[in-house]
This record gives sequence, structure tokens and C-alpha cells, in this order.
Amino acid sequence: MADAMRRSASRDDAANFFVSYTCSDQGWAEWIAWQLEDAGYSVRVQAWDFGPGAHFVDEMHKAASAERTIAILSAAYHESPYAAAEWQAAWRSDPDGNHRRLLVFRIEDCEMTGLLGQLVAVDLFGTDEDGAKCRLLDAVRNGRRKPSVPPVFPGTSRPAKRPVFPGGISPTGFGATPTRPHGTVDSFSSGSSETEALFAGGQLFAEQDDRAQAEQLWRRAAAQGHTGAMNNLANLLYAQRQVRQAHEWYREAAERGNVDAMGNLANLLQAARRVSDAEQWWHRAAEAGNTDSMYNLAIMLDKARRYDEALVWYRRAAEADHTDAMHNLAIRLRYRGQLEEASTWWDRSGHKRAQRASEKLRGPVSHKQSR
Repeated sequence: MADAMRRSASRDDAANFFVSYTCSDQGWAEWIAWQLEDAGYSVRVQAWDFGPGAHFVDEMHKAASAERTIAILSAAYHESPYAAAEWQAAWRSDPDGNHRRLLVFRIEDCEMTGLLGQLVAVDLFGTDEDGAKCRLLDAVRNGRRKPSVPPVFPGTSRPAKRPVFPGGISPTGFGATPTRPHGTVDSFSSGSSETEALFAGGQLFAEQDDRAQAEQLWRRAAAQGHTGAMNNLANLLYAQRQVRQAHEWYREAAERGNVDAMGNLANLLQAARRVSDAEQWWHRAAEAGNTDSMYNLAIMLDKARRYDEALVWYRRAAEADHTDAMHNLAIRLRYRGQLEEASTWWDRSGHKRAQRASEKLRGPVSHKQSR
């Protein structure tokens, strides 16, 4: 209800936020304004609210009466006298920062000088869109930033089986090759009812796009040995480009028998050009029945021109109802002149038209969540 009231507030009312920016950064200003309004805040931003025929000075006066000002800091913003007037108005109304009336978001690696240098800024660059959104919405919240769930105990929050290669990706493909028997299922893949509750809670927060809370719960469940939480936590870290930490959790879950993690680890190793190691993990997951890994393994073998082997895994994935595998299998069978079987798989993959000689193979499946 409160969010709806904020969204429907009149443009003449004092907004929750005024977004101050220079013209070269308008894209950032609109992105920030959209995220804030989508979260239920009211916003004034020149690109949307200063219409044709409006008096610019009067509109700026209304904008300056917002509860808080967001300064989008860049090198160009530093050089703009108009931008300086906007953030200085917010500074004068709250010089000691007790009411957090001026929030600074850096959109590039620029120096903070003068009075702005005394403020704690938030960087929106150096991360993906989801990470930037989390940083933005976390920063605008008033009050303490105490999480709603207990933090993970730092002594057990990460796997500690092996030291991490300090250069990032090790020359041997993130460590030794897998040694567990194919298809092994770890007895600690799901633990106590408390661990399962933490995992399920993380799922709910992830479905609501609250990734910070999902990460907290999955870290706690992972620390207690839940391999599904390890895999999903690794997916979050990978999306944030924390590849080293993602690898640790993928590897831990994979070695405990989580087939989703095996496939995801193989994807990561393939991206790091550790093809041999990736093949072993895809093969292991495929033998355990993971259809996405069967399909990705087939694509890797196909690209390596190991066509007979690729055909085996395309067929196994297709027989397990993997639609993309059916598509690729049909194309490869047509190349071999097996037109009748190719037509059967083409139809089963959902195509409503006849297969043409120019059809393209579909690409690999990306990182998969544990459910």
C-alpha cells in the first residue's frame, strides 16, 4: 500500500529523490530513476519531468525540494557548474550528513575531490546490472544495514579443501581432475530440516529477485553441507564475476556428487579454455543422467570434429526429451544422409516446417540452478 501511494504521488509533491546528472550521463540517470520508481519511490529527473514549455528554474526549485538528492558522479559531472549547484543545495540542507540528503553514486572510476570527497560513495560500475541494482537499492534504504538473517560464520563459510591459485585460473584447470566414481551421490547433499529450510528460503528470495537475502541463506546452507545451496551460491557469484569463489563452490558441490554443479563447473572450465577438464566433468554429469550436460558435451565433441561421439550424446539427450538436442541431432543425421530419422527428430523438436539444408546448430545451455 505504501509503495502504491508513493508511485501515485503528484508531480507537484516533494519527491523521495531528485536525480542530479550531467547530459552525457542521461542513460544512467534514467536507469537509476526507473529502478527507484519500480521499487516504489517517487523520483524527479530532468529527462522525464521537465517538459516542453516548463520554466527550467521553477522545475529545478521543485526538484531541489525532494527529500534526498542523488548525484551521479563522473568526470563530466565534476566539471559541470550546474551539477555543482544541485548537489551543493542538498549539502547545505544537511551539512553533517545525519539525514543522508545527498547520496553519491559513481558510474566510472573518477576522483572524488573537495566536499564530495568527504562522503561515502557507492560504485555502480564494475558489476553487472543485477549487482548495480542491488547496490543502488541497498544504498537508498534508511536506517542500519543489518541483514534480516544472521551472517555466515566466517570460520566455515567457504570450502577449505585446497588453497586457491593466486593468479585466478590455475594452469591445470582449477585443480586436480575428478576422482569420485561416476554417479556418486553425496550423503550430505541435503542435511537437517534447518538446512533444507535455509535452502528453500534462499529459493524464495531468489524468485522475488532479492539476491542479497538469497545469498545469505544459501551461504548458511552451503556451510552446513547442502550441495544445492553451494551450486546456487556459485551461480550468484559467477553472475557477479567472482569467478574464483564461484569455482570453489562449484567444485565442492561437484565433488560431493551434485550433477548440476558438475555441469556448471564444466561450463566455467570451458570458458577458461580448460577443455579437457570440462569434458571430464560434463562426461561425469552426463553419465549420472544430467541431460543438459549430455547436450553440452555433445556440442563440445561436435566442435572438436569428434562427430561419432557427439552423435551418441545428442541421441542420449534427445531420447531424454532434450529439445535442443533433438534439433542438433536432426541436423547431424541429415548431413549423414539419414533423412527419415532426421525428419522424425526435427518434428519432435517442435518445428512446424520442413528441415532445410541451411539450418544452424543450437548453442550450449548455460548455468543451471538446483531445485
